[in-house]
Amino acid sequence: MLGAFEIFENENMSVPPITIILLIAVIALMPLVIPIFITNLVSAAIFVFLYRTNRNNLLFALPVLPYLSALITLQNPINALEAIAFYPLALAVIFMLDKKSTRVQTVIAASCAFILFYAVFTPITVAAEYNGLNLAIMEQFLNDQIEPFKEFISLYTVTIGEETIPLYSEAQITDLINQTLLIIPAVLICFVNVFTYIVTALYRKLTQLFRQTSKIPDERWELKLSVVSAYVFCVTYVISIFGGTTIYGIVTVATQNIILILTPGFAYECVLALIRRFKNRENVRWAVIVCTVAFVMLFVSPGMVLTLLAFFGVAEAIITHHKIYK
Repeated sequence: MLGAFEIFENENMSVPPITIILLIAVIALMPLVIPIFITNLVSAAIFVFLYRTNRNNLLFALPVLPYLSALITLQNPINALEAIAFYPLALAVIFMLDKKSTRVQTVIAASCAFILFYAVFTPITVAAEYNGLNLAIMEQFLNDQIEPFKEFISLYTVTIGEETIPLYSEAQITDLINQTLLIIPAVLICFVNVFTYIVTALYRKLTQLFRQTSKIPDERWELKLSVVSAYVFCVTYVISIFGGTTIYGIVTVATQNIILILTPGFAYECVLALIRRFKNRENVRWAVIVCTVAFVMLFVSPGMVLTLLAFFGVAEAIITHHKIYK
């Protein structure tokens, strides 16, 4: 085990064994005091950093420690498994980094590993909680998850005179839930993509902190969506507008899910482009126009700001691509 604590060096700086031990202790003890969601976020980044800089195979046994901590906290051997959700995610990041993959490819691979873990973990927890697993039980589980949302929506009321009337009827609430369920795949994928991106960001910060930037494919390691994704976004947006009059149309549902998946990435690219333009004093007028329009939209339709930024991000991706390859 001592091999796991050896000093690892580069020409700029070395990381002392006490730091390695401290990072291992963080992974091991976090489930005792921190919600498992944050535990997995931080643990994944630290685990990738430890293995990429130390390359000791004994680290593959490290997930046992947070599992035991979660077991002590939750007193449930099945629920405690969630404390090691970071493990397949981290392994995917390590594999992609070894292949010198792009940031986008790394995030996608890590997201797939994370989703796969929960695709296995969720049925196991449902079966344990409901004493079995079949379609009826899964339907009951889904209804149990939806019920709090129904109750929350039903709290919205409007007062007419002395009478208080629910803002949404039972039929409207049901329709809203059905519409929400149709875009749940995209929402979950967006959430996981953001989660795994934060993991890669934390890992990158650790490499910078300890001057181990040789452990990432390149110094910048930016999240940059392809121009093909930009064109897909444009096409699917047009199809979603003209592809049907009801959200239940399969084409419309598919395109809306694709748009939701791509929107955060292009919005983020837009923000990075704006920062870069202001910093380098490059086409600042364009950046000012985008910021002004986004600011106005905050008061007109706050929910459209992200979409607006995504459109500018798509435009930026297409323009940049044609500038480089013209």
